[in-house]
This record gives sequence, structure tokens and C-alpha cells, in this order.
Amino acid sequence: MKMGRGFLTLSAVLLSTAVLAGTAAAQGDPYLFVNRPGTSTIIPLPFSPRAMPGPTDALWTNPAGIGWDGSSGLLLLNSFTDGSENYSVIGDDYGIGVNLGPLAYGYEAMRAGATAERHTFAFSSRISEGLHLGLAYHWSNGLDQQNSYDFGFLARPTRWISLGAQVEAANSPRVGLATVDPAYHLGLAVRPLGPRLTLALDASLWKTPAISYGDTLDLTFTADLVPVPGLRLRGGYAMDRELVFVGLSFNFGHVETASYGARRGSTTAGLPTMAGASTLRLSSHWRPSLLTPLEKPVVIYWKMKGEIIEEEEPFSLFKFRRMTLFEALQRVEKLRRDKKVRGLLLQLDNPVMGPSDRLELREALQRFRDAGKVIFVYADDLHLGGLVLASVA
Repeated sequence: MKMGRGFLTLSAVLLSTAVLAGTAAAQGDPYLFVNRPGTSTIIPLPFSPRAMPGPTDALWTNPAGIGWDGSSGLLLLNSFTDGSENYSVIGDDYGIGVNLGPLAYGYEAMRAGATAERHTFAFSSRISEGLHLGLAYHWSNGLDQQNSYDFGFLARPTRWISLGAQVEAANSPRVGLATVDPAYHLGLAVRPLGPRLTLALDASLWKTPAISYGDTLDLTFTADLVPVPGLRLRGGYAMDRELVFVGLSFNFGHVETASYGARRGSTTAGLPTMAGASTLRLSSHWRPSLLTPLEKPVVIYWKMKGEIIEEEEPFSLFKFRRMTLFEALQRVEKLRRDKKVRGLLLQLDNPVMGPSDRLELREALQRFRDAGKVIFVYADDLHLGGLVLASVA
């Protein structure tokens, strides 16, 4: 509880600071927004592939991924370029994103000669196990631009594969005197070595007065490596834009700081060839930290046998006490929160429980796995009820 209050207090302080800084920065040279319609030729700086979006910055890259792990967070952005006076990258000097579970809000300060800002409200919804849909709505102040919205899709059929998609500017908004056609983004991510290595491929299609859909297919390859807990290395290449980008982040439990940079091989007159951004991220979920001593992973063995009942029985000396559903759920939650526990070996010896209780226990095991932990299931014989629990592994 103390950690939760401390996180909320620190978030409030940083939120106030970022809004004041962003408002003060919204003066001067013209800048552009994150994912603003019509900016496909500008150096993008992908924080995460569309198939593996971060829980907070998903409001810009794929709204279906907002709070996908159940966490809440705060993200502060600061961007820079190689000195161009016309364009910026993500954050437009200053930006902020905050999510409370599946709900998110983003603020960006834009330099456009006078104060210009863009706001984003986004949310995600879990449709079924491993399937999320999302919607982001953008509106701006100080710009001759219609409001726009994006759709997002995220599917994780297994722990090793993720699929993502985003339709940007789905309503074909007007920007000045022109109408911007929707942009379509598809993403695939695989984890051949588990969470330590992620390989992703993103494909983007867009339409402008000069090109049509299919005239160009922008492919972006991304590799994400975690050599030690708390340290993340990211790099990639976008073929159509001849863009190389690299990033480095350090995690300290509930706090992560990162820096990203990008350089393109060729550019249009007036557009920068180099750009970058730095971020500060707070999360309600604890993540492996550089400050945590390296420990051998602990795997807990649990033999689930007999009937699991809904209500506690009166005490009796003449029969064994049976586990209640509440106790089983509490045990899974305690293991999920224990930082030393890396996995669970679950032996199913024909446990008996009601269908609704079985689904509730499976959801608890799913949250355990979503926390980055593994589940192994062993059974000599599985009935339909056991298969429901075993399917979470």
C-alpha cells in the first residue's frame, strides 16, 4: 500500500511538471506531432513494434496494447533533431502519456509560431483470451486540422508470437485544404528465446497525392535484446526510408529511463537526417531491475488434488481440510507478486471444482503468466476440466 501511494504521489508531481514544461515549450518554430496524419515522410522513432507495444506509449503506436499487462503508468518524452527548423519526431520537444489500466491520455506541445497542442484519449478492450481491440481519438488546439481517430488490434495466440495492426487517421481527416487518407500498419513479433529476445517486422501502407496504396511498402525490422535483467538494447532498420535506429534503456524496478536515436540515409530537403528522444517511464508493476542481485530462478511445485470448494468448512478432527477457491486464488496471486518466483510447476491430479470456479482459477493463472513468469503442467491423465487449466501453460 505504501508503494502504491508513493507511486501515485511521484506520478502526480511529474505530471504537473511535464504539463508546465510542455506548455512553456509550445512556442516558436513549427513542429509536428506523434503519428500526426501526413507525417509518414518524417523520421519516425518507434518506441515499440505494433505487435509488442508498451503499456503506455501504445496510445500512439497501437491503442489495443494499452495496459495489456494490467499495469498503470506515466511516460514523459523529450525529442530533438539535427537542427531542422521545420520538423521534429516523437514528443515534439515535450510530451506526456499516462494510462490507468486500459484507459490512456496523451498530451503533446507543438511549436507552430503560436501555442498549438494535440491531445489523445485512447482505450483498449479485451475481447477474449489474448485478443485486444483499441481506439485512439486525437484533437488539437491552434491547428487547422480535423479531429482524427485510430483503430488498433493486438492478438497473442501464444507467449512466443504476437500480431498487431493499426489503422491511422481512419476517418480521413482534413489537414489544411487537403484530406489525409488512412495509413495501414501491420506487425508481427516472435520471441524465439523467450522474453530476452524479440524479433519484429512491421509493414506500413499509406497514400498521398504522389503515391497510391501498394506503390511503396515500408518494412521495418526491429530486434530487442535483454542481455541482463534491467538492461534493454533495441535496434532496427526501415527499408523504404533507409532509416537506422538504436535505443538503450535502464530499468530500476518501477522506473525506466531510455534514449533513442535515428538516422536516415537519404532525406527530402528541409527534413532532418538525424533525430532522437529520451524518455522517463513509471509503472505500477515492478519489472526486473539493474539493482536487483542476480538470483537463481525459483520454480514452485504445486500438486492440485481433490475437491476445491467455494466456502470454508467447519473444523473437524475426522477429515482432511479441503482447499477453498479463495485460498487457491490467493496463493496464485501471492506467487505472482513474489519477485523471487520465476515459474510454477503445476501437477494436476484430477482436481474437482465447478466450471465457473475453474475459469476463475484459470484467469488467475493467466495473470501469473502475463507477469512474465512461466507455468509447467504435468498430469498422468487429463479430463476436460484439467485441460482448461492446462491450456494456460
